[in-house]
Amino acid sequence: QAYTLLPQVMQDAAAGVLAPIVVIQTGNNGVIDGSQLTATLNALRSRHRVVLVTVHVPRPWKNHNLDLITDAARQFPNVRLMQWNNRVTADRRLVVHDGIHLTLRGINVYAAMVVHAALSR
Repeated sequence: QAYTLLPQVMQDAAAGVLAPIVVIQTGNNGVIDGSQLTATLNALRSRHRVVLVTVHVPRPWKNHNLDLITDAARQFPNVRLMQWNNRVTADRRLVVHDGIHLTLRGINVYAAMVVHAALSR
């Protein structure tokens, strides 16, 4: 849940316990609050890289969350957008019948995408 994850990330950033690379994937289970996402990314400005993953979820809030995530990523130079939604849309074999949870193929593709986004310039 974004409303619990994002405050926890901010708390961890303030405590100095986060790694130089942070991956955030949230928004599958409900609406993301834009101000909370922006505040979290502000708290992560000192991190070398933040990977923000686009949601792929057959739910009414999907487009809202996609727009927020995409817009937020543009505002911070250390943030890289991982286009999970586009990848799954192009290859439905990455998720099981519910359209959310990953197949073994999906797990491997997701992991490779995280690494690529984390290490890209």
